[in-house]
Amino acid sequence: MAPIVEVDGRPVGSGRPGAITLGLQDAYFRAVRGSDPRYRQWCTPVYGGMPRIT
Repeated sequence: MAPIVEVDGRPVGSGRPGAITLGLQDAYFRAVRGSDPRYRQWCTPVYGGMPRIT
């Protein structure tokens, strides 16, 4: 995630992620990495890797 630092050339906030952005980012990464049991069913285990194209 990247913070929005300006809109139409006008500065927005300090240019650094705020508490809400950081909270959303943390919740997202916990969900997609399977760390939050509430969203574990959203994840599909993937074993091995993609075949290499040479």
